[in-house]
Amino acid sequence: MKISLVIAFILMGFTSLVSQSLILRETLITFQGNELTLGLVLASWILLTALGSKLFSKVSTKIKNPFLLYVLFQILLSLYIPISIIFIRILTNILGLAPGEGTGIFSVLGSTFLILAPLNILLGAMFPLACRLWSKLSLKSEESAGVVFILEALGFVIGGLIFTFIFISRLNSFQIVYILGMLNLATVIIILYFQPPDLFKRLLYIFAAFLILTAVLTGPSGWTNKIQYFSIKKQRQKCEVIKYRNTVYGNLALVKKLGQYTIFSNGIPIITAPHPDTENIESLVHFALLSLDDAKDILILGGGLGGVIGEVLKYPISRIDYLESDPGLIEMARLIPNELIHKELENKRVKIKNIDAIRFLNKTEDKYDVIILNLPLVPSLQANRFYSREFISLINKHLKDGGIFVCSTGGSLTYISNELRNLNGTVLNSLRNQFACVSVIPGETNIYLSSNNYFNMSTTSILKKLKEKNISTLILNPAYISYRLSKRNLDWFNDSMKNIRKIKENSNLSPRGLVYSLAWWSSLFSPGYKWFFNGLDKISFKVIAVILCLIGFTWFFIQRKIKRLNKLSLNIAILGTGFFGMGLNLIFIFAYQSFYGLIFSHIALLATAFMAGLAIGAYLMTSFLGKIKKEVRLFSRIEMTMAGFSLLLMPLFMFINSGQNYSLAWLI
Repeated sequence: MKISLVIAFILMGFTSLVSQSLILRETLITFQGNELTLGLVLASWILLTALGSKLFSKVSTKIKNPFLLYVLFQILLSLYIPISIIFIRILTNILGLAPGEGTGIFSVLGSTFLILAPLNILLGAMFPLACRLWSKLSLKSEESAGVVFILEALGFVIGGLIFTFIFISRLNSFQIVYILGMLNLATVIIILYFQPPDLFKRLLYIFAAFLILTAVLTGPSGWTNKIQYFSIKKQRQKCEVIKYRNTVYGNLALVKKLGQYTIFSNGIPIITAPHPDTENIESLVHFALLSLDDAKDILILGGGLGGVIGEVLKYPISRIDYLESDPGLIEMARLIPNELIHKELENKRVKIKNIDAIRFLNKTEDKYDVIILNLPLVPSLQANRFYSREFISLINKHLKDGGIFVCSTGGSLTYISNELRNLNGTVLNSLRNQFACVSVIPGETNIYLSSNNYFNMSTTSILKKLKEKNISTLILNPAYISYRLSKRNLDWFNDSMKNIRKIKENSNLSPRGLVYSLAWWSSLFSPGYKWFFNGLDKISFKVIAVILCLIGFTWFFIQRKIKRLNKLSLNIAILGTGFFGMGLNLIFIFAYQSFYGLIFSHIALLATAFMAGLAIGAYLMTSFLGKIKKEVRLFSRIEMTMAGFSLLLMPLFMFINSGQNYSLAWLI
């Protein structure tokens, strides 16, 4: 019986880690790769799990047969995990969002909290029940919590490794859920086998066996694929889903609607055909190339297929290096029946390199006449890293003398809000600090051209070169070029962007681009909460430090005077330790994404490392629990060690950030 419980408790951790990783990945897809949702989901996860433990802590001590309640929760858990994934996938429908449309952060928090509530309350309730089961068998109640936690953490570690290296590369979400369900139901039958017979036990036994038999007879590959297809179709709102897959870099979906093909990466439209965003594509390419006399070597970062490469190929260039880190996106693009995309892929001057842009630029010594960044600055760390000071500095090193770097951000020709001003200001400041000459073309999308030499971008010069080079365009006619480059538009933009030097520069370790893009998106989709993100930008580290010190010293003197508050002090210390643990966990996750952009595939691995450390600490402390005589002194020393460790992280992150070396990823 003891062995079956050990297996059950390890499986509890395994189920928790795998389901958590699945839900985190699905949330990233639903909410367009916004890593802030990870923090919200993890916060909801911990809070609801704690609530489940609290609600059932007394029940676990009073119930006569905790074994039956534990296996009942296992059955309910097996049934609800797939339901929670379906709910997250159709969440955009529930919230009334169109494909590619964003939503406010508080909508994310509320909706995910409700979806996770049943799942996490069940997981939380199983922990005190597991402690009761272990103490009932071992007759050592004081060690039961430590033993159960260690076994659960071991399950976390096993789950993280299997999920990262086996599950995500071979199985879809519902095939993974199927395996979880079968393992839990098999454990239910084993535990029930050792219980004395009664009616409730027989009913649970029959129900678990029925679920296993039904799942096996219907064929796991059949119904799991049907649910997978059904949920994806609902997620994409009446679109025909042609291809759907997860890769190391994220989720890809090729959909068709009204004859238009779109490839979504983590919910963001990347390639559209046969009708791409011609205005932005032509503006991004031609203003830069027409500003130079003779551009030969071009580098395109992201979003090259479906127009950008085609527009560049209209010039007598020597080569185009097109960087697309995800080879799955190129494979998916080949499925689109579009002549332009196939010509772009087959042209001998186009060299497709499946490598992360930062990694490529750190390795190569090649230099380019024009570097085009066609990635939107959406509110995510994945996008922010390509608008950071570090990345722009790297770009500068790979431009030829007089070369131009071109990128874009959201804009407006009618009203620039404070949020949009901050977003453009942080990008503009980051560019100006690296380049001698930065020009902006205002519009609904602002285009930035940066170089270390002067380049002629007057209306007369652009129109002259467009005619001389005999470049055919759909949007860039003389009237449009005159309008976009008009002095009136530029003066209006400059007047709207006065005193932007006060706006903080964007960097990996201080991602102002993420903060400002979150504020802008919130003003668009949840204007009632834009004060929250605007307030974040005004928070001073010094003010926070002073307030925390005042609170700490005030509490110290109060509890010294009122002895009965000592117990409350312990609760505050535990609360602070939990805050530190979760905060540090998120800092590691966000830093990893800022440096390497691989959080989609490595989220389970990071959670595994975190839980492995917790398991080792719990094992060591449980082993010495009976020998500790001065608990408060030891507790204080551990707290001080944690504080020292956090201080060491600052130089560590600065060291990793300075080189952006992928071989250092193991340090995190």
